[in-house]
Amino acid sequence: MTVKVKFSNEFKAKEKRIKMMPKLTEKMLFGIYKRDSAGIINEYKNGIRTDSLGLERLKPDTIEWKERKGLSKPTTPLYAWGDDQKMSLINCLRIRKLKNGWKIVPSKGMHHNKAGGKPIALDFLHKIHEYGALIPGKKKQTSKIKRALGIKFEPIRIVPRPALNRAYRIHLKKLKNQRQETSRNVKKAIAGFIETANRAEIDNLIAYNKRYKELERE
Repeated sequence: MTVKVKFSNEFKAKEKRIKMMPKLTEKMLFGIYKRDSAGIINEYKNGIRTDSLGLERLKPDTIEWKERKGLSKPTTPLYAWGDDQKMSLINCLRIRKLKNGWKIVPSKGMHHNKAGGKPIALDFLHKIHEYGALIPGKKKQTSKIKRALGIKFEPIRIVPRPALNRAYRIHLKKLKNQRQETSRNVKKAIAGFIETANRAEIDNLIAYNKRYKELERE
């Protein structure tokens, strides 16, 4: 005797939705990663703007120079003209899409030239300030030993001010508190879609992929 099993339309509909889940889950994860990347960038910008990242203070002569230039926050590291310029250090971070997520990178565009001098690429300027550097100076070397070694000018030391690294760590601590909630929301969204075909929460997470488009521009 052969027993034939007839599945209900509801079961078949659920089965079809289950087969859709790998692709939908991937899109949701990309959305979550993009949201978190944008959160790190906002932490970086707000941290510089409010001078709350604990960066090394500026030297008095640097502050005086900024005051002469009429900068609004001459004592705030990395701020300069800040939000007034789209191609400034505070606005330099971008998001690049990878195979398995998103990457935060500084723009390769040219830094604004409001203060005069030669133009410089933002990614290079960001690297100098994030990690520090020694660059050739214009002041003639006074040390006889260094002059004998062929070092004609005193180098200028730019101390590291790791704003992005600190913003990342601050945001990571916040994410630890949100991670469990995000995980619950994802599981709830998946279960709700499979059971009732309601994909509102799934679409909400996927929608982050289309947000923050301004952070993808060069």
